[in-house]
Amino acid sequence: MVMGKAFGRDVDYQATCDLLEELSLGSNEVVFVERFGKVVERRSTFKLIGGG
Repeated sequence: MVMGKAFGRDVDYQATCDLLEELSLGSNEVVFVERFGKVVERRSTFKLIGGG
């Protein structure tokens, strides 16, 4: 689960580890790819947009 603030609001995001197909880590971003079926996947990219 990722929790934080965006545009002055509290936000959170949850990825399902048992369906995780790919995880990529970069210097300023993380990419999760979850596979939900033969033709359904969710690709989520999180980028650092400010110093914190």
